[in-house]
Amino acid sequence: MRDYLNKNKNKLGGEIQTYISHKEALRPAQPRLTLNKTDNKFFQENVIPFENEIPSVKTRGLSRGEKNLLKTYQFFQKNLDSYSSKINNLLGNLLDNTYVIIIQVTDDIQAYTVFETLNARGQDLTAADLQAAMRTIEGSARSMGITVEE
Repeated sequence: MRDYLNKNKNKLGGEIQTYISHKEALRPAQPRLTLNKTDNKFFQENVIPFENEIPSVKTRGLSRGEKNLLKTYQFFQKNLDSYSSKINNLLGNLLDNTYVIIIQVTDDIQAYTVFETLNARGQDLTAADLQAAMRTIEGSARSMGITVEE
């Protein structure tokens, strides 16, 4: 999506790039997207930087995962224009119908517990489910001495 937006001179492409590369004025860039140890270096060096296409990469010596990343990225680069209407629909739906709820936790165990609590039934969450979960999380946070902002 980033590449499609950049190609079509849409400013959201640059915003996506800034977000995923996590560039801040006073800090070194820390990528928000990372992969496993085997494939992350290739991903950070070839997919995260936006340069319209991955430079000529020799596949010899690449891991299976790196080859898959390269092949997938090249496929979408080659077929970007044929997916334009679908990308525009997806982008419209994301911008018009998506809400982001930020829940900050102190460690992975709490994050896992929150996720499991919110989606224990394997069904789509309703607004009531989210509100109940937020009340539960806020109550837990207050009981641990954490200040909850409304």
